[in-house]
Amino acid sequence: MFRKKLVLCMFRTKFVCQISRLHLDYAGFLNDSVQRLISSCIILEDFFISCSGSNIGQFNICHPFLKRLKIGYAELSNTCIVIDAPSLVYLEYYAKIAAGYSLGNLDSLVKANITLFPATDVIQPPDFPSASEFFRGIANVESLVLGKPTLTLLLYSEPLPLFHKLVELKIDPYFITKKHEKGFLNLLQTVPNLEKLSFPYEVFRKLSATHLPETGPSCLLYHLKMIEISLFYRNDQLEYSKYFLRNASVLKKLTILTVHLDENEKLKIAEELLASPKKSEECSILVV
Repeated sequence: MFRKKLVLCMFRTKFVCQISRLHLDYAGFLNDSVQRLISSCIILEDFFISCSGSNIGQFNICHPFLKRLKIGYAELSNTCIVIDAPSLVYLEYYAKIAAGYSLGNLDSLVKANITLFPATDVIQPPDFPSASEFFRGIANVESLVLGKPTLTLLLYSEPLPLFHKLVELKIDPYFITKKHEKGFLNLLQTVPNLEKLSFPYEVFRKLSATHLPETGPSCLLYHLKMIEISLFYRNDQLEYSKYFLRNASVLKKLTILTVHLDENEKLKIAEELLASPKKSEECSILVV
């Protein structure tokens, strides 16, 4: 099936549209046509757009009542994206990194599902400033999902933003270098109130246990209640899991999601972790 591209080119004539949901798939646009369309939808709450707009300098999404925003498959590498949405509670972004970001009035943001791709085939230094602008703009989020290779772009942000309201963080699996593994430990320092953490085993696979700090980040010491480690396929490298058990004082559940391990190997992992020192007496361990 072939998709036809919708090109928006709105005239200056003012009109009002009484719709709360707007979905634009595979849309192109000229000048400020998207913003004028959004502004005309005076009760708009849910907006999705997959688009290309490499010929314009700025892409604006500004609306006082918008609650859910999805930007997908966007080709905006030469465009600055401006989002001003004081009522926004959910943001989903799946696109190549833009030339720049101005994300304002997002204090109400509750959940964000972010997959940022580099502007070219590989991550390069020109991507880093835009990535920093993006993550500073969503720093008030409470629940965050990072798709590949978004973690890499986040760790290159200088300085790392402080996610002081974040209580849930999920990192989708992908190949992570040793440099980024160390950066992950730094990232945990920026989420002081984190309660739920989900990440792939690859995060720590190449990091020597000697690099783990004696005292864990504050989120681990005082707030983390649930930890899930996915794609676990080695039964001889449990130092990182034991590190969490030793330091997490309020941890209620540690889940290990294995791949390519038989039942005997899973049982061995569970027994070793159950026999390890635990700072939280209420912590249960599940190996599946």
